[in-house]
Amino acid sequence: MKYKLIVLVVLAVSAAAPAAFAGEPAAEQFRGDWVPASAKCNSPLRFRVGSLQVTLINGTDSMSYGNLGWPTTFFGPDYAGIVVTAMPEIDSGESPFTIFFNADERRGVTKLSILQGEESKAPGMARYNKIVRTAQALNKRFPLDNVPLKRCAPTRQPA
Repeated sequence: MKYKLIVLVVLAVSAAAPAAFAGEPAAEQFRGDWVPASAKCNSPLRFRVGSLQVTLINGTDSMSYGNLGWPTTFFGPDYAGIVVTAMPEIDSGESPFTIFFNADERRGVTKLSILQGEESKAPGMARYNKIVRTAQALNKRFPLDNVPLKRCAPTRQPA
């Protein structure tokens, strides 16, 4: 039931995209490559945050998403913590995952929530079922669901 609730929140937030600041660029502090916290920065599995898009990377396989939404009331109107939430493709109503910068109230830690329902079928919930199937396939390609990520220092280009 927990997963259905997350999808319903995603769908509700997506429907309110203007309040979610859709299309706003990512803050500089979040841009760059993020790798599993237990990995070295040359890890082939990574999450790249650009100004207007994010990319999941696993070796030579990659998938990019744009139209980032920044739902300011994701945790409710009284939330006063440091977690910053973003959702790619927010206007679609079927955001493939949710990004939590400063996840678990820990500055510098990012986590992705790629919906992983325990069952891939919920009777009468076709849209939910489609989102779950898509997310499960995405997580097989890019196993980053709920993995703590650290930001790697950008590599400097020679002048």
